[in-house]
Amino acid sequence: MTLLFSFPFYEEMTRELLRSSSFLKGDFSCNRFSNQELHLMLKTPVLDKSCIILGSISPPETNLVSFLILAHTLKKEGAKKCIALIPYLAYTRHEHKEVAKSQVTALLGKLFSSSGIDQILTIDIHSQAAIDLFPLPIHSLSPARVFAEELKRISFIPDVIIAPDEGAVDRSKEVARVLNPSIPVLTLYKKRESNGLGHLDFKGPVGKKVLMIDDILDTGETLISSVKMLNALGVQEIIIMVSHGLFTKDLWKQLFDLNVQRIYCTNTTLPSQEKIKTYPIYFLLFYLCIL
Repeated sequence: MTLLFSFPFYEEMTRELLRSSSFLKGDFSCNRFSNQELHLMLKTPVLDKSCIILGSISPPETNLVSFLILAHTLKKEGAKKCIALIPYLAYTRHEHKEVAKSQVTALLGKLFSSSGIDQILTIDIHSQAAIDLFPLPIHSLSPARVFAEELKRISFIPDVIIAPDEGAVDRSKEVARVLNPSIPVLTLYKKRESNGLGHLDFKGPVGKKVLMIDDILDTGETLISSVKMLNALGVQEIIIMVSHGLFTKDLWKQLFDLNVQRIYCTNTTLPSQEKIKTYPIYFLLFYLCIL
């Protein structure tokens, strides 16, 4: 028997998981003492049962603390296995070891391990370096196939797939392999300037229809710089596909004024918004059903 414990942010995904699998719903309450300290009460027995926690660890920090408390409580009460199902694994862009700067990804790995989590299931983790900092197994699922299926559905076959920086190259190549291996993948290289982020000059044909792939759309600064370069090269149609749409502040909205027809993202972080297509991650449900 597998119990699914979930936090409110993923209510729709929880309903789909329960409908599409043999999981049973686990119940708990999370409240605060009068001094605002969090405490949790399990309402479903978990002794010798496998448990999945579906939730977010993104800010506010309450999400992370609540997630860790629930995992620790499940293991304390005798859960046989504790799987963390975190569609968007936050804090994994803090993987670099730099002098005088925090390395939160490494700390997160230790917190997850010490709380009793046995493995993590997520969508498109930021980098292999982040995975290496976790002392427990991480299964990072790629959205390449669902992206390719959607492109075929809307009959958008790009002349080229663009990686907006070196970190997006492997993701772009994976989509190309599924969509059409003959589609070339080109890489833009970022540079830091006094007035912000830019890209090195790019020379070469890019065609009229371009697909751009990345893992995260946060403020949109990288993608805006990339799109401006593509426009200067004569591109007429641009579609952007990202695994996680954070859509922080308003800068990213400029993309729709720069020849971007549609932004696609999975439903790891938000519901559908105007001009933004969120693609249900049904491949995640399949993976869970065979655990």
